[in-house]
Amino acid sequence: MDTEHTMHAMLRIADSFLVIDRGRVLASGLPRDVLENLAVIEAYLGKKWMNRCSA
Repeated sequence: MDTEHTMHAMLRIADSFLVIDRGRVLASGLPRDVLENLAVIEAYLGKKWMNRCSA
């Protein structure tokens, strides 16, 4: 399962997200808010995710 599919599943079951990259907190909060964070998109989800969310 790739990251994109995992994120869709997590949106259905998580109340909040905490995203850490290289020991630094990138974002925390409501799942939708975190997944719209550009730092999170760049570090984990990539351009494909960003393009899909913009559509």
